[in-house]
Amino acid sequence: MTMHNLHGRPVIVGGGIAGLMAALHLAPEPVVLVSKTALGDEASSVLAQGGIAASLGSDDSPDLHLADTLAAGDGLCDEVAARRVVEAAPQAIEHLARLGVAFDRTPDGTLLLGLEAAHSRRRIVHAGGDATGRVLIRALAAAVRRTPSIAILEGVEVRRLIVEDGEIAGVLAVGNGEAMTLSTGRVVLATGGIGGLFDHTTNPRGSFGQGLALAARAGADVADLEFVQFHPTALDGPRRPMPLVSEAGRGEG
Repeated sequence: MTMHNLHGRPVIVGGGIAGLMAALHLAPEPVVLVSKTALGDEASSVLAQGGIAASLGSDDSPDLHLADTLAAGDGLCDEVAARRVVEAAPQAIEHLARLGVAFDRTPDGTLLLGLEAAHSRRRIVHAGGDATGRVLIRALAAAVRRTPSIAILEGVEVRRLIVEDGEIAGVLAVGNGEAMTLSTGRVVLATGGIGGLFDHTTNPRGSFGQGLALAARAGADVADLEFVQFHPTALDGPRRPMPLVSEAGRGEG
């Protein structure tokens, strides 16, 4: 077994949007990003056809966005968390654009805003039409690869969080048939959801709750496990995971 002392550098587990954004957010602080595949390859976000909601229109505001969110949540939302998200969304779109995400725009260069689902205003930002997730992942992976403070370990799977005296002390991982330990007290779990556990799913098979299992085994409290991300429209056939049907097929709004 190979042992590496990271001297306090964070380890980020997961090569999807959450892991990529965490690594970029921490730059120029040195971090180690661990992904069991090539960056983004098994991320659910690659399949995401819908856009990102942000109150960017002249007739919109974070308060209106919050009201729509709370109404759609029908009593299940954490209002404090929802407010933080909707208030941060416009700045997040600007940040993603600076990182190289090419959002769809009108001929005069302004962001093209769509209307979807329970939103009362046009506030959905797309990239590549219905390929928003793929465009985001590609741009963020490229940004991570050109950031010198991010060390990337691809083809490496974290098997266990190391706990000593009730505190995180590192991770045990396996790559190319070799076990390794990365010693650090700072670990970010960004491993995606649990959709791959289901037979009828549009999520990648690799999304089967590894992060939740790692955290629970290390003693973390887990909550709200009944909430499972899914795509509302899938093509019924023999393929697994099931192919997505674009939300555009249900009509704008």
